[in-house]
Amino acid sequence: MFIDPDGFLCDRGYDLGVVIRGWHDVLLASDDSVARLRAYVNRLAVATGVDDQATWEWGFVERVSTGLYLHWKGHEREGRSYLDSGEALLA
Repeated sequence: MFIDPDGFLCDRGYDLGVVIRGWHDVLLASDDSVARLRAYVNRLAVATGVDDQATWEWGFVERVSTGLYLHWKGHEREGRSYLDSGEALLA
């Protein structure tokens, strides 16, 4: 089991936002990326009691910041997939 030695106290939606930051290929291949991810976020909200909008917003922040970080570290293709899927969610 991985345990973060530098853990921090944060909004519960943040942790779920990390969970939804991926899935680039699925979202980019979907006819409606927003609806597809919203459905999953809503399922998470029901299962956890965490506000769906908080999870959605943290997920978007995580998606874009991860894309920028990867691009900055020289992983342009992988970073681009995060950024492209983030852009698809703005539609």
